[in-house]
Amino acid sequence: MRASLIVPPHVYSSLVMVARDCLPDESCGILAGHHHGRVERIFPVDNIAEQPANQFRIDSRALNQHLPQIRADGLQVIGFFHSHPATPPVPSPHDITGMHDMHALHLIVSLKGSAPRLAAWRIEGARISAVDLILDDCPAPPEAESFWNEAATPAIMVGVALIAIISLIVLSFNLLPPAP
Repeated sequence: MRASLIVPPHVYSSLVMVARDCLPDESCGILAGHHHGRVERIFPVDNIAEQPANQFRIDSRALNQHLPQIRADGLQVIGFFHSHPATPPVPSPHDITGMHDMHALHLIVSLKGSAPRLAAWRIEGARISAVDLILDDCPAPPEAESFWNEAATPAIMVGVALIAIISLIVLSFNLLPPAP
């Protein structure tokens, strides 16, 4: 059965507001809700990535800081979110490598275009799968499905492979002895 993520209007508004407030950087945070996939609250956290304008990284200390409040509210961590200020809501190679071991739902808020667009994903290793996103009485995003198609998966995989190859080449050059 395919997973789904339900986003009510107050959560949608909060996600968009946080994404806009963090411009030009990417926002990020925790999705708290119920095990059936309904998001009840978001917990924005600082983006501690080295290049926050086009990457994100959630500080594990921030996650631990919010866990007591999430539990006290009778909620659980059901996933994470971040924004793409100028690109579609599709996982980038950096998103995939950064989230590959979290086995959680991941929501991306895109501010590209005239209206915000949201998309939800499950990232497990190098496998990416779309998650049904149910916007409960939220404004309908324009062309909600047009940014993802079957051709996107190989393109993303090629991007991840290229990053890995470039990293290996750079590492190889760093390990070479100095020239005489």
